[in-house]
Amino acid sequence: MIDYGPLDGLRAALPVVGLSVGSTNRTLNTTTPKGQTIREDGTQSVESRREGRPACRSLGLSRCRATEAVALFAVGSSEMDQSGPMPKRLVRDNRRRAVTGVFVVVLLPVLFGFAAFAIDLGSRAVVQSELQNAVDAAVLAGVQDLKGDPPDPDAARLSVLDILARNVSYRQSADDLASRTTIEFGGVIIDAMTGEVVFEPGVGWEAIRVSVTSEQDYFFAALLGVYSTTVTGMASASLMERPPIALWRMNEIVGTTAVDEVGTHDGQHFGDVDLSFAGVLPDNSAIRIATGNDDIGYVEIPHSDDFLLDHGAVSFWFKTPNTAGRHGLFSKDSSGYDTGGHLDIHFHDDHVHARIQSATASYALSSTALVSNVWHHVVVSFGVGGFKLFVDGSEVASSTYTGGLGTTSGGAGNYEPITLGVSQMGSGNQTSSGSYYPFHGRIDEVAIYNRGVTQRDVQWLYNAVLSGNVSNGAVVRDGLLRL
Repeated sequence: MIDYGPLDGLRAALPVVGLSVGSTNRTLNTTTPKGQTIREDGTQSVESRREGRPACRSLGLSRCRATEAVALFAVGSSEMDQSGPMPKRLVRDNRRRAVTGVFVVVLLPVLFGFAAFAIDLGSRAVVQSELQNAVDAAVLAGVQDLKGDPPDPDAARLSVLDILARNVSYRQSADDLASRTTIEFGGVIIDAMTGEVVFEPGVGWEAIRVSVTSEQDYFFAALLGVYSTTVTGMASASLMERPPIALWRMNEIVGTTAVDEVGTHDGQHFGDVDLSFAGVLPDNSAIRIATGNDDIGYVEIPHSDDFLLDHGAVSFWFKTPNTAGRHGLFSKDSSGYDTGGHLDIHFHDDHVHARIQSATASYALSSTALVSNVWHHVVVSFGVGGFKLFVDGSEVASSTYTGGLGTTSGGAGNYEPITLGVSQMGSGNQTSSGSYYPFHGRIDEVAIYNRGVTQRDVQWLYNAVLSGNVSNGAVVRDGLLRL
């Protein structure tokens, strides 16, 4: 036997399993209890492979492996064939463990980041939903205050902030909430080509838009340097489009009654009024007033308190062969100022003129020159949005006067009857003389609205009538009544 020097200390351990250090030919004889041999190259005899391993197991697996490890260490790595199956398995296992460790080190922060953003973004989505629900409720509450005549934007603002405070104030103070809230008033525009509904600020008091921003803090994402985000909720609401409160379509073929097709404000024909003439709409008729220049005819509609409007509009169509002189079209007027709210619309030397009165003053508008024997559309709007004159779909004149036909005129309001085809500028109080500035031509589709109108409203109605797409004085679009 060879003296292995420092390895002699291991000799006492090796016989435990029958291991002995071989001769100088560097053969390591590992003898099992049954005499099998494990060679230097790590292979076993057939008998060893069949029976040697059970012999190891008889000693216990961990003890067997420990003993093998001691034997291999005793020989030294330089003394062994590194291509042997035992070293390859160890290297392979170590490599696997090393790669797994690298993947864990690299992927753990990534997985943590995904989890962090998933949790924080989920929380953001919840906050966004809650904020949007609060804004939706706020605009629905605010738009209710626009129903009045006139609309009350101040009350609408208070309603919006009250609803928001109940639902959003737990995230921020009331003052901070107010500073983060934007409230706008305007109208709703529907694109004539696409049908898209768009809020347009500053064109009326029919719609409201509310926008609220809120800061949402991140929790897990803050560990990665992302601390917060801004969440925004926005919504708009408008009053349902309303048909006129009175509409005289002039479709009667017999009798002397001008029927109000949406209300109870029927009128009566007086003098030279002919029925069933072609109207501005296909398959609808118009009245023709005063066949000759010396003839007089008109329609009188009794006063109704429904017409004491502080905010509203009048719309009608007319066609005349005679553009010279003065001709009454729509009149709710009398001589003087009386109790305010007088309104008169007439045609004078190629121009449409509109005049409204307070209890102490008059405000007049006029159009550009018009041509004869062509249907023209006239709309006069009054109230909160100002006094405006529209002709053939376009605004042609306006005034900042905001009084109407009711008490905003400065008096009790206008209690005069309505006449079509004559002016009442010089008539007595609460009566029609029927003799001032008689009109010669056709009148059709007369309507009164209890709200003001915008340029886009008038343009829609003008285009819709020309295309025949009208029902009860309102534009029919996508199954809804507009204007």
